Amino acid sequence: MEARTPTTRVLRFCDFLDAIPVRIGQVAAWLLVPMVLIILYDVTARRYFRHLDWVIENDLQHFMNSSKIQDSEWHFSAALMFLSMGYAASRNIQIRLDLFREKFTAPCRVAVELAGTLVLWLPYLIIATFYGVDYVLDAYLTNEQSHTLTGLPHRWVIKTTLAVGFMLALLAAISLVLRASVWLLGPMEDRRAARLESVSGEIEAGQPRK
Repeated sequence: MEARTPTTRVLRFCDFLDAIPVRIGQVAAWLLVPMVLIILYDVTARRYFRHLDWVIENDLQHFMNSSKIQDSEWHFSAALMFLSMGYAASRNIQIRLDLFREKFTAPCRVAVELAGTLVLWLPYLIIATFYGVDYVLDAYLTNEQSHTLTGLPHRWVIKTTLAVGFMLALLAAISLVLRASVWLLGPMEDRRAARLESVSGEIEAGQPRK
């Protein structure tokens, strides 16, 4: 039976934090399907069917050039991006611009990751989450609508995905801080348990944590 040490408790808590954005990101990935279908319908209908005689005679043009359809396209795209931010952070597959990282040792890489998260990423996510919630409340209380008269109503719905996305990324950032602290400060056997191989450079980024 595995001993329950403070380190194992911290890492179990990290697993719990990571599981939330990962599961939500996996579900959100399915938004790609309706988004692609709507875009295909919009492009095809406007290009090939909108000017047909039977469409004009039956007054069907508004089904093929609807502001609601165009709003739906970017709504699905935005929701997919926002709800996947936490997944990308938990799996360490976010876009990076690493100019010097390859020359660093593994401890230096983890230390830089920890410092960058504490100084830059974590404060940004806290501020963005705070103002993101305020952003949603303002849209809800003012009953914000689409800028076009025939667009989608309830703009607060899509704005909610922005706030939730920052919250999920915040959970992933907290998990990263705890894992990096265990990796740097704990005994050598805790490094493998922290599962930061993609950060330290021991495996490629994007490998799932087992």
